[in-house]
Amino acid sequence: MRLLTVIAPCFLVACSSNPVTSDSGVPDGGSDGAASDGMDDSAEAGGEYCPAGYTLTPFLSATATTHTYAKADQVVDSTKDYMAVLVTTAPGTIVWHFHQSVAPIATNSFIFLALHHFFDGIAFHRVVPSFVAQGGDPNTISGPRNTWGMGGPGYSFVDELTPAPVYAANTVAMANSGPNTNGSQFFITLADLTTLPPDYTLFADVTEGSAILPLFATSPDPQGMTPPATPTVMTDVHICQK
Repeated sequence: MRLLTVIAPCFLVACSSNPVTSDSGVPDGGSDGAASDGMDDSAEAGGEYCPAGYTLTPFLSATATTHTYAKADQVVDSTKDYMAVLVTTAPGTIVWHFHQSVAPIATNSFIFLALHHFFDGIAFHRVVPSFVAQGGDPNTISGPRNTWGMGGPGYSFVDELTPAPVYAANTVAMANSGPNTNGSQFFITLADLTTLPPDYTLFADVTEGSAILPLFATSPDPQGMTPPATPTVMTDVHICQK
């Protein structure tokens, strides 16, 4: 998939394609946006934390039996509201709220994969301070490091770019390798990237845990083309609903 580049290719896309480029290179650091600080230890006990008013969405499988699917089955109920909870090795937990009304396909895909434990064990393979943290590639579980950033779920889906996305700090968008090539890779903005071209489906906002984002293991090179030596990993990703 491609990725936003800070000069090098492969970013807001998986490295298997041409990257998105940023005319200004790595952006300056932005504000924390509206996202809150990290949660206390009791909030994430057992890895099944849900924000107030939300309950755990039942998993569709007991563990990740595969990382390849023909498509994302429809699992989202349009009458419900959803949030994702990502427990990481940062250490800490991130919570985001889905933009279900403007990105229903991306929302459904992420939730479908999460309910099959797809993201458990997957690393943030490209982290550039004051730019983005990209993850979602199953190759990072057991694949050679030179393939990290090239994997996906076995299917792709169309872009959802109306209204035009605005990438403020602490927003979550799909990485891609060109138009309509979304899969499982996503990025979290670590700064205000509102100058970024509106080419990436924006599907969520971080609402809790923004304080742990600067703790993510970073790529050793300024462009983020080399994975962190010991990357931050998602140990448990679950979905909450109300």
